[in-house]
Amino acid sequence: MESRSFGTWLRKTLGGAAHRGKHASGPRVGMHVTTLDGTVLGTVSMLWPGSDATDHVKHEDTLGVLPDAKEVKAMLFVPSTAIGHVMDENVSLTIDRAQVTARGWQYRPKWLPADATGTPESAEKS
Repeated sequence: MESRSFGTWLRKTLGGAAHRGKHASGPRVGMHVTTLDGTVLGTVSMLWPGSDATDHVKHEDTLGVLPDAKEVKAMLFVPSTAIGHVMDENVSLTIDRAQVTARGWQYRPKWLPADATGTPESAEKS
């Protein structure tokens, strides 16, 4: 599996004739997350860079998504490779709602520190 940062993803995704919106700089805290089939999963509440892993191995950047969907009971941990594009106040994924549960994103990745809260909104903007 290819290891990428948000910066790498943005260069590959937003280069050329890509989807550019008002907030094409990447996922931010407060953005809505939708699946390929249009289901709103929730709102980005945390951002974890894979380079900050406690095991000192580079992992995939991850979004912490607090659910809006009634069938989702806990935070989802969405890897950056599942992001299709970022436009306006929305992060669109490359998979549909059925695949979200099948991929086990309801389970916290082991590389995240137990007490980590992710990147707060104020630190993420700088």
